[in-house]
Amino acid sequence: MVGAVRSIGSRCSAAVATAALLFAPAREAHAAPPSDPPATGPAYRVNLAYDLPAVAVAGVVSTSWLLRGSLAPPHCAPVCEREDVPAFDRWAAGRWEPGWRTASDIGIAAMLVGAGATLFVAESPRNAAVDAIVVGESVLFANTLAIVAMMGARRPRPLAYGDAAPIEERTNGNASLSFTSGHTAGAAAAATATFVTLRRLDFRYASWIALGVGALGASFVGGARILAGDHFPSDVAAGAVVGVASGVFFPALHERTGTRVASAGNGLTLSGTF
Repeated sequence: MVGAVRSIGSRCSAAVATAALLFAPAREAHAAPPSDPPATGPAYRVNLAYDLPAVAVAGVVSTSWLLRGSLAPPHCAPVCEREDVPAFDRWAAGRWEPGWRTASDIGIAAMLVGAGATLFVAESPRNAAVDAIVVGESVLFANTLAIVAMMGARRPRPLAYGDAAPIEERTNGNASLSFTSGHTAGAAAAATATFVTLRRLDFRYASWIALGVGALGASFVGGARILAGDHFPSDVAAGAVVGVASGVFFPALHERTGTRVASAGNGLTLSGTF
């Protein structure tokens, strides 16, 4: 009887040991994988073979803005008819407050400096310089598109629809470049591209703060352009669309695979791509 009990006990022990060997690998296989170490390097990849020619073309096209004074004046100069303006823009026709023009210039300059400073605070100088190139391209191409639209549409500015502005302002070629707002396009592009960049760098909360501040800044710039008599509300809205689209498109165009770096604890460094 005692021998039988010992035999049963031995068999049970063997069964338990076998089960442990079988299920131990399964538990290990289903263990949660270790979290990825943080990504290093800039958020974007810049290829000078493509970026330099693109920037050169955009820069050359943008220089046409310097010739605005030699353009023909608005077709309706010296005073355009308010009735020719769509109803949703008519309230802005005839405005002329040059102080707001200065305010918009200061606003866009502050946004560009702020976007660059944000990147250099968030990253190492070398990585920030690479990402700043992409943000800069977003702003440059947004302004280039706005300039092309201005030269093509030749819409009179709001200041041309009244006599508040000096006659030299109303009969200048620059008075016929209302659509779209280049200031607003550049401001919106800077705000959007900075937000996208911070998101790619995994600064989740900071990215939303940057977007909020950038949106307020772009709204101020656009509003100042309207109050100055340089653009109608629809011009500002169109500029914002161009800027946001550029701020999303160019970062996506430069998307890169990054390098993940992990230390093995004994001086050995392991790296891989994702």
